[in-house]
Amino acid sequence: MGTASTLVGRYGIRVSGIRGSGEILIPNGENPVRNPDKIIDEPSFGIEDLGREKLLAERARLVYPTIDTSFLRSSHPKKMRVGMDEDKLSMPHFAVYNLDSPVCSINVNFYDDGSIRDKSIQAPKNLLDCLASRILSSIKSAGNAHRVLNDISVYESRFCGILPNMAKDKIKEATRLFKDQIYIVAEAQNWQGESVVTHDPLIIGVRDNTSFLVSEFNCTPIEDYVRREFSTDGGK
Repeated sequence: MGTASTLVGRYGIRVSGIRGSGEILIPNGENPVRNPDKIIDEPSFGIEDLGREKLLAERARLVYPTIDTSFLRSSHPKKMRVGMDEDKLSMPHFAVYNLDSPVCSINVNFYDDGSIRDKSIQAPKNLLDCLASRILSSIKSAGNAHRVLNDISVYESRFCGILPNMAKDKIKEATRLFKDQIYIVAEAQNWQGESVVTHDPLIIGVRDNTSFLVSEFNCTPIEDYVRREFSTDGGK
């Protein structure tokens, strides 16, 4: 991981090592948990949610390196024109998708002077704040054009790619620990809803507001996938 040809290497994204001790460390000097897998499958009550979340984050540290997601605050190098106006809007350099949809959608509500009134992520729905707040912080407007009060613009980045089998296996394995808190992070090619081929995305899982790097990969070219999976010669 982390070569110049990958997202992590290209942007110097900070990734820590795996603790890998085989034990979950409990605060206040208590004995460590010797069988951490038991925590994942053990029945629990809702009142235990916060405590279990911390334990599951500790469990994740034994298997996955943590990743510093502050890179999500960076703005795209190309600014967007807002409608027919001359003001330029800085959009996120990176988009986050869940496993159920190829769309990352952001609403931006403007004041009449072109400055931003508020902004929100519409898709993925219920994106964790530890990711959403960083993405939204990258959106800025020059605010130098006349606009209609409460004018709302919708910007979409679309994931266009096929996950290789290796990535799908990694996701399946990680789902046991992260449940539905698994996301794909990729460079946003544009925010105009066009389907542009996605390159070298990351798979991250989140527990207790801590992000873990599950895997990084290159999408399988669609033409290679079709040839391998659907051609009569088996892709030879």
